[in-house]
Amino acid sequence: FLIYWFIPHKFRWMVLLAANLYFYVSFGMEYLLILIFTIVISYFAGLAMEKQTGEGMKKLLLAAGAGTPLFLLLLFLFLQ
Repeated sequence: FLIYWFIPHKFRWMVLLAANLYFYVSFGMEYLLILIFTIVISYFAGLAMEKQTGEGMKKLLLAAGAGTPLFLLLLFLFLQ
């Protein structure tokens, strides 16, 4: 927590990413792959949304970007 506040603002996302990765890896290495997958899907869906002009395509990309992590969360919730 203190590291986050003492580094420059533009690098704070790196601290949050590192803390998030550490949290997931502490439960098992296989969860890291799931986290990286959801990060990549969400990131590229956000980039694609930014470039789109049509509302329909933006909604589809939003559903894909937000739906993928939600689907994985529900999948693991019901599998356990």
